[in-house]
Amino acid sequence: MHVSTDIDRAVRRATIQARWGEAGERRLFDNPGVSVEVLKWDRGRNPRGVTLYLTIGTPVANPQEGHVDEYMLGLDPDAPNAGWVLAALAGLRAQGRGQVRDGSVVSFDEPLWSGTEIDSVLILSSDDEQDRGIPMSDGRHLSLLTVVPVYSEEYGLVRDNGADALLEKWEKLDVEYWNPYRAHPGSLK
Repeated sequence: MHVSTDIDRAVRRATIQARWGEAGERRLFDNPGVSVEVLKWDRGRNPRGVTLYLTIGTPVANPQEGHVDEYMLGLDPDAPNAGWVLAALAGLRAQGRGQVRDGSVVSFDEPLWSGTEIDSVLILSSDDEQDRGIPMSDGRHLSLLTVVPVYSEEYGLVRDNGADALLEKWEKLDVEYWNPYRAHPGSLK
């Protein structure tokens, strides 16, 4: 794995902030194998209409590819300290532990934040074309991977039938997946 340098992070940060402006909050997380920043924009300071968290410094699987990914989490309402989840994903990727890419589900040993039983996340390529192949000043391109909180039962549906099955079920049930305190889904059968 390629560990992000200060120069690399500065290029990534400049690319992201050219899109959404200066982040309201910036926090550095030191995980085994990687130091990653998590930027935060409050709900009214970005066009997504949610509190937006984004990593800066996710390790590159193949430095020769000319491509980098970062993790993005949108929540409404916000959940205090939610940025740790993204930093943990970057740490897992740096350590080569499990799959932390499009279509993956990552489970944690504890709820993602206080006030919920949600303990897993689904990682998806952003459905917004503008979030893929964003040109960077150093010639590489950046893509955003959307991180979506999921309950264990929802993880089971993804494991058994794929992410599209869960997304279809959510659409049918009108699930507000961006709500970090949403009700437990019950049976998804």
